[in-house]
Amino acid sequence: RFSSLLVGLARQDLDGLWLERIEFADAGASIALIGRTLRAEDVPTFLRRLHREPVFAGRKFRTFQIERDADP
Repeated sequence: RFSSLLVGLARQDLDGLWLERIEFADAGASIALIGRTLRAEDVPTFLRRLHREPVFAGRKFRTFQIERDADP
C-alpha cells in the first residue's frame, strides 16, 4: 500500500518544489507532506496533479498549512 502512494508522489516532479518529509499513519489512511517551494503558485499545481493520481483520488486534506520564512 505504501509503495503505490510513494510511486504516485514520485510522479509529481515539479522544479522548485521539494518534499522534505513524508509520513504515513493509520495504514496509509493519514498522510503528512512537508516540503518547500521557491514559488507559492506551484503548491496548487502540485495538489491538482496529485489528486489525478488514482491512488490519491478521493482523498481530502483535513488540514493545510503554509508558512513563510521571515527572511525572503
